[in-house]
Amino acid sequence: MKHLLQYIWVISLLVTLSSCDSSQPLMPQTGNWNFSFDLREGVDLEVSARLSEEQGTYRLSFDNGGEDIVMDEVTMHNDTLRTQFPVFLSYLEGKLVSANEWKGYFYDPSRGPDYKIPFSAQLGEKSTPPTSTAVSLDETWDVLFSPGTEDEYPAIGKFQIASDGTARGTFLTETGDYRFLHGILVDSQLTLNTIDGAHLFVFEAQLQVDGQLSGSFYSGKHWQEPWTAKVNPEATLRDPDVLTVLNEGYDALSFSFPNMAGDSVRFPSDAYKGKAVVVQILGSWCPNCMDETRLLTQWHQTYHDQGLEIIGLAFERSESTAGVERMKESMGVPYEILLASTTTSKRTAAEKLPMLNHVLSYPTSIWIGRDGTIRKIHTGFNGPGTGVPYQQFVTEYQALIEKMLAEEA
Repeated sequence: MKHLLQYIWVISLLVTLSSCDSSQPLMPQTGNWNFSFDLREGVDLEVSARLSEEQGTYRLSFDNGGEDIVMDEVTMHNDTLRTQFPVFLSYLEGKLVSANEWKGYFYDPSRGPDYKIPFSAQLGEKSTPPTSTAVSLDETWDVLFSPGTEDEYPAIGKFQIASDGTARGTFLTETGDYRFLHGILVDSQLTLNTIDGAHLFVFEAQLQVDGQLSGSFYSGKHWQEPWTAKVNPEATLRDPDVLTVLNEGYDALSFSFPNMAGDSVRFPSDAYKGKAVVVQILGSWCPNCMDETRLLTQWHQTYHDQGLEIIGLAFERSESTAGVERMKESMGVPYEILLASTTTSKRTAAEKLPMLNHVLSYPTSIWIGRDGTIRKIHTGFNGPGTGVPYQQFVTEYQALIEKMLAEEA
């Protein structure tokens, strides 16, 4: 009888343990999380996020210094947690070590199946180290990336430093801006970063005794370059409306590319005759293109019934249309986007559009009047992270749209 009772007790214990294991899967705790992405040895991208849950559905929102990157496609399978970035194909996936610790990788399929960057995340409030010197960087900075090399290019730096040392800003370049950057100034060491689903950027710089900044720019695990900056309130870049022009012998734009269904779409054609048209050269992998697409989508909704048409020409990293389709669906893009090329080579883009002297940047927009003549070609896009330059663009080009629409067909 004693052995029988011991046997029953052991069986009951095993059943209880088995029931506990199956009925209580590991779940992440909601609240503020701190993420650290390991771009390379000694270079980490630090960013905060908020994990919330409602009726069993999780949502992760990154604080990207002026914008929220909201990830509402969160799935759990056993102890594996995966969340998809909006707009892009990239995602985070990893194991829950505990309810308040998550380790895994950032994956970007558009860059290839092996592109991944490790990260770790812990629950808790992020502490901000105090600044020990009253350094001010709230100036306009004349910037050079890769100075003294054949890859050198200019930029304008705009930074704002709060009293607690937290920093925000961006860089404007001739092909677009580096969007919303945020970080910290400790003593004379500036760190700015961003995560938007397509890019993981870290900018580091030291304020030198002569007042200049000198540091390094890291993009994911695939790019690193030096940069320098000096204060210059008069810093300027070349006019983006004169960088791309029509080649001699051409007076109009023409092309024929397949849409997402594989059907050929031509321009010019009867479908666009007598319309004001914006042709957008873009890639679904390009954050500046997404900023421009949001604005063009607003203008399409406002002016389409008055005769505005927009056509996107996508230059993608592969033959897959998944990136464009995801972009259109997640952003509610109402206009047609054609698959212009399965490579992002700017040389290939120029060959596809031989009437242009070059394609210097993704995005590039071509503005065409009702009579078919090109009114402007705008290279690059400085988005909402730039503040005043973005508002100036909106004002100028909205006026251009209204002027083209007011003309006779």
